[in-house]
Amino acid sequence: MPGSELAGTHVQPYALSHDLHATLLDLAGVDHPEKIQGRSLWPLVTGETDDLHGDQIITSWSSKACVRDREWAMIVNTLAPEPKPELFHSAVDPGETHDVADMNPEVVGERLSALENFVGQSLPFEYDEQPDNRSDFGLRAHMEIREKLGMPL
Repeated sequence: MPGSELAGTHVQPYALSHDLHATLLDLAGVDHPEKIQGRSLWPLVTGETDDLHGDQIITSWSSKACVRDREWAMIVNTLAPEPKPELFHSAVDPGETHDVADMNPEVVGERLSALENFVGQSLPFEYDEQPDNRSDFGLRAHMEIREKLGMPL
């Protein structure tokens, strides 16, 4: 909070992008709907809690998922019949440029198990709505808005 006694406070625990929604609503004094999966970051700043998501986080986008902790990041295509995960030793390769999955099969196996346990099924996953089936209508609407705002397509 700029100008407050807590301005510039730095915290170590993982924070996710969807925590921002919950944080803004929290700071505005608005209860957030259950559909928002994020958690307010404010208790981290004030010291009310020292963690929100634990030592390992699982995120996804499109057909990819990532299992990340302070040492490793494993990325896998969750729809591939025989997925070949990528593994990065982010503690020594913060840019995550060198895939070391072949040299660390036990680390890959642990992260794949964590992902499958989280989702409740084995890879490849079967989704109710497949992640890569984007709505043509949604994409057209997005492009029309960008065009009206004069934004590059």
